[in-house]
Amino acid sequence: MFTETRFFDIAALARTLPETAETMLTDLRLTDEHDASCRIFRVYRAVPAHYHTCSDEYLYVLTGAPRFRSRAQNCASLAPEN
Repeated sequence: MFTETRFFDIAALARTLPETAETMLTDLRLTDEHDASCRIFRVYRAVPAHYHTCSDEYLYVLTGAPRFRSRAQNCASLAPEN
C-alpha cells in the first residue's frame, strides 16, 4: 500500500558519485521496495551484456551515449537531449 511520497534531485545526487572508481560502477539506492527499487548508477567501464528475469528496468540517462539491446530491437544507442 502506498504510504509516502518522496522527491529526488537526480542530477544533484548523481554528482555526489566519485569521478573515478576501481569498480565497474558505483551506485546510490534511493528506494528498495519489494515490488520496485530505484538506483542511480555511475558507470566507469563497459558493462557486460546481461538481463533481468524478475524485474523490468527503466533507464534514465544523464550523460553519455549507452548502447542497449532488447528482444524488440537489435541495438539502440541512447543519448540525453541537450
